[in-house]
Amino acid sequence: MKECQHKAIDKITKITSKTIVLIEPFRFANQKFLSKSYLDMNDFFSLGKKDLELNGFKIKYCFETPSKFYRLIATVIMERQ
Repeated sequence: MKECQHKAIDKITKITSKTIVLIEPFRFANQKFLSKSYLDMNDFFSLGKKDLELNGFKIKYCFETPSKFYRLIATVIMERQ
């Protein structure tokens, strides 16, 4: 998964005309040891906010929602500039 994350975001931003909504337990939302360990074991997206801003898309909103007691889900809304 790690090697294809940039390719996946690049493809998504190329085929989307205006708005992208990503809901994922991103690493920037999960900074505690237990959360990081869980993400590493399950191979979730580990991209940072700057890595998501490709091909003219900028993050408009980003908020975190508890999913489990040890993990947060980040909802990222990006729009083409």
